[in-house]
Amino acid sequence: MTDQERIEYENGTTYVGETKGSLPHGKGILNDVDGGRYEGEFVEGKFEGYGVLSQTSGVTYSGQFVDGKFNGHGSLENPGGGGYEGGFKDGKFHGRGVLTQPDSSKFEGGFEHGEMKGAGTIILADGNQVKGSFEDGTFIEDK
Repeated sequence: MTDQERIEYENGTTYVGETKGSLPHGKGILNDVDGGRYEGEFVEGKFEGYGVLSQTSGVTYSGQFVDGKFNGHGSLENPGGGGYEGGFKDGKFHGRGVLTQPDSSKFEGGFEHGEMKGAGTIILADGNQVKGSFEDGTFIEDK
């Protein structure tokens, strides 16, 4: 069974939400003293399940967490434009996804351990498309 509680940590961070054994557990909101915020699900004090993490830099992640890391499907938005939507594993881009640059150009395709990998399409800001694949960090255009 979970209880509703407000916890104020020594460093100024606050938590309001469900708890179990004095740890965030269930749904809650964690506000960092520096202005960062997480709203979502917790398991034994860690981000677990669906949540929204807003960092003071303006970067926002909405999606699945496992053991406190981005894991599963999610969306990462940068304040200056651009971002990523797709699969994550251990906090890194992994699986199928779309990486968008601030100029609106993008890569749609595969990612592995945070790097573009395998087949995909580069879509330039003017709409032109180039199909190919990434191998060892190099894009090889299809013939």
